[in-house]
Amino acid sequence: MIKLEEIEKRKRHQEDLRYQLEEKERFRQKEIQDKLYEERAAKLWEIEYQKKIDAQRQLHLQKVKFF
Repeated sequence: MIKLEEIEKRKRHQEDLRYQLEEKERFRQKEIQDKLYEERAAKLWEIEYQKKIDAQRQLHLQKVKFF
């Protein structure tokens, strides 16, 4: 009986460790995904901002041509 209890105890411990490792990996993957999302959002913002600057520059150049 003691051996069977010891085997069950080890099995539960292994399952707990496996769960902890899987949870850690899920957390790591979520951090990576969040970082990629933030980088992409920043890049899209930068592109939109640059478009606005370019549009203002073109508008300014058109006004300068008329003078």
